[in-house]
Amino acid sequence: MNITISDLNQLQILIFNTPKKEKNKFNTRNELSKQTKIVFAYQYHLLFGNTSFIEFLKCSQTPTEIKLFSHFAIENNMLKNLLPDLCYEFKRSTPKKKIEIEYAKRLNLKDIIKAYNHQNWLEPFNENEIFAVSAHKHPQISSFITPNGSKITFDKENATKVKMAIIDQGIFPARCIVEGAYGPVAKNQFAQYIKQVKNGGKI
Repeated sequence: MNITISDLNQLQILIFNTPKKEKNKFNTRNELSKQTKIVFAYQYHLLFGNTSFIEFLKCSQTPTEIKLFSHFAIENNMLKNLLPDLCYEFKRSTPKKKIEIEYAKRLNLKDIIKAYNHQNWLEPFNENEIFAVSAHKHPQISSFITPNGSKITFDKENATKVKMAIIDQGIFPARCIVEGAYGPVAKNQFAQYIKQVKNGGKI
């Protein structure tokens, strides 16, 4: 997708119009709740298909665009871990996330693009990457109790089934949408979940 001025304007409107968490000392101006990320991801991919957010970062030119898009990425955990644990050792009274955000806001756009995490919540659910095991990475496998008291575990196989079910509903399988479906699937509420996603978070 070639990003146009119209696309840049549409993304600005989407960011401004998406409800944010109530700002306090722990939350930031652009931070979305878990539920709102799902709503945002659905709307974003309706507008822009499979275009990655990093493409908007690369195309942003005006100071307003650069600040809005980069701060949105920073405040909503779309970058890789930027600071080693050593940086938090003597600042225990300050939340780790706040330290990361303040540090990231001092980076230039080129460094923010370099730090972009292609596995963040807005990107496509990639089960091969998410469930890959290495010496430094172990997948987080979610488990839920079903209404009949049994346990369902969303390993690579079950997560892929959820992803395909979401695609079958005509919804782009953003990571937050797929992972957000685990609980409803376990509770036999997948249809209600899909309706909620499509209705902007409302049943």
